[in-house]
Amino acid sequence: MRRRFASELAPTLDALLFASPSHRTKQRVADDLAALPRHEQDTVLHWAQVIAQTHPELAWQVCARARAAFTRPEGLSCEEFTAWVKAILADRDAHGGAAGDGVKADSRLLNDLDGFLRYRADSDRVDFAALSRRLGLFVRALSAGSLSVQSATGGVWTDGERVNLPPSLTGADAERRYFALAALANLQWSSGGLSEAVESVLVGSGEPASEVLDWFEHLESQRLHRLLARQLPGIADALPRHDLPPEISEWRAHEGGGSEGALANAKLARELAASGRRGPCASYLRVDFAAVRAGRERLAIEASAAGRKLPNLFHSADGQRERADQGGQSLDIAVGADQGGAAGSSASGSEEAPTPQLSKAPSPDEAHGSLQPAGEGRWQAVVGQAGDTEAAPPASAAALRYDEWDYRRQDYRKDWCHLYEVAGEAGELGWVGATTRKHARLIKQIRRRFEALRGEERWLRHQIEGSEIDLDAVVDALAEFRATGGRGEIESRLFCERQRLDRSLAVAFMVDMSGSTKGWVNDAEREALVMLCEAIETLGDAYAIFGFSGWTHRRCDLYRIKHFDEAYGAAVKARIAGIEARDYTRMGPPIRHITQALVKRPERHKLLITLSDGRPDDYGDEYRGRYGIEDTQRALQEARRTGVRSYCITVDRHAADYLPELYGSAHYSVLADPRSLPLRVAQVYRRLVS
Repeated sequence: MRRRFASELAPTLDALLFASPSHRTKQRVADDLAALPRHEQDTVLHWAQVIAQTHPELAWQVCARARAAFTRPEGLSCEEFTAWVKAILADRDAHGGAAGDGVKADSRLLNDLDGFLRYRADSDRVDFAALSRRLGLFVRALSAGSLSVQSATGGVWTDGERVNLPPSLTGADAERRYFALAALANLQWSSGGLSEAVESVLVGSGEPASEVLDWFEHLESQRLHRLLARQLPGIADALPRHDLPPEISEWRAHEGGGSEGALANAKLARELAASGRRGPCASYLRVDFAAVRAGRERLAIEASAAGRKLPNLFHSADGQRERADQGGQSLDIAVGADQGGAAGSSASGSEEAPTPQLSKAPSPDEAHGSLQPAGEGRWQAVVGQAGDTEAAPPASAAALRYDEWDYRRQDYRKDWCHLYEVAGEAGELGWVGATTRKHARLIKQIRRRFEALRGEERWLRHQIEGSEIDLDAVVDALAEFRATGGRGEIESRLFCERQRLDRSLAVAFMVDMSGSTKGWVNDAEREALVMLCEAIETLGDAYAIFGFSGWTHRRCDLYRIKHFDEAYGAAVKARIAGIEARDYTRMGPPIRHITQALVKRPERHKLLITLSDGRPDDYGDEYRGRYGIEDTQRALQEARRTGVRSYCITVDRHAADYLPELYGSAHYSVLADPRSLPLRVAQVYRRLVS
């Protein structure tokens, strides 16, 4: 498509940037953008439209700098421009709390494109030291303990003892490439690519060793990559294939998985080198037979020494076992905790096998390990961040930061939402007693139905063995036998067995405490929770109750009514009575927070049930409408990926317009009358967990 002229760009910019104080100079910006190719113009206008919805002046600044950015001597791709704009927006989000600080914060990054690109290049780099422990475990598992890993320059190669990997890799898929290269080196060792027979073919040919090795390394890279694609397809695609040049495509690398494949490629490498063709440079693996020979000699010496020490080793083990028995300890193999991202690494950057030692069992925190960042961090200039001046947080709670999905950017706003989890306020305990008396008959009915769930069993049919004969299976088998004239075999799965249902379930209730629930809805929510708690106690399911409200992204409040391990006693009942209507309904942060709490539970099944009276909403125009629905949908998708199922019960008459998109057509209920909420919640819960 042709590029747009300045006369076409000016009206578009006028419509987008009319709220910017600088938009009167739009003609100069239009003239600048007219000099860019069409795809670059489209990229700039797209982001101008996205930014202008919330930051018109920032949108103008981006447009005004676009031509200089794209025409810099080093060049700039649309993908890099997009990353730069997203970083600017993230910086603006981080500094948007203090009035008047936004433009200054933005200008730091707007005027430092080179610095951002340098930062981005560094952020794409993955160092061996950060992965050494995981790579070591991975390679030891693949090689049955025969190989370890270390960092070394000069490509990827192994001497039969250690896999040598580069000190760092760059690119979006660098971590997966590390594991793919380590797996390739293991395949080279295990499939005979370093055998003495292969070496004799290669170096005994009389051709220049460098030409023969170039061809052999290339052919082996092809063969081993195909093997890797069959064995570990999840990491093989991190490495593109290195095919032979088209003019010699008739010379194909051998695809065998054993030593015969390596030998065939060694002979083919000799033929290609003898033909005078230069070997291609593209290969993932190097071959160093001198290092391989040295490795064989070391292994032979160590094996000989180990043979001499074997009697002492048995004696030492017996003595250690006796001491452990006398001291009441167990003999465990302890692996050192990850220190600085590279536990067990030597000073040279190599990863060594852990030393067996007596140890006590690790604590839960030690066993759990550390959390790894998911995705890129935000670009930050080295300056102090302005303090927040609105929506003062509770003095007793620390803010938990959560990302929020911005569908216009098609990206997360990093650490955008400040969530505060606090204990719910206590209400009148007498209200709970009055509610249980008011609904005593209904509570008794619900309990009786739930008790049936607790003792429920099911028949496992068509079993090879069991406590009873499965008559249906017998009838089906005889009918099929007679239909075939007695020529077929009678089905052997003719038994059935009773199995008690395994109720490994954790449920979290997320209760809307926005201002719109005041009155009937709030009373119905509280009554529903009282009745539900009375009933769930008969099942013994692990359950928690949270209320949520808030005021903008800086104040997302989560009220802890009952935690999973908390008994349903007077304190919980008082907090249920204290549930009251408060502010707004920003749903994404509480969903993400409660999902994390559910994921930590040991139960096999996890369920999140939301009680609400309307769509996601918050103070101001930005969250209201499409933005809030998109973020809530993304939060529910994140929950599903972790194994948490979601369901919503609402009294919003218009819920059918948006709930199918959020929860799916079969995962929500709309109630016409809030007063039916208590009974309906119990019915829905019984259906979901049965």
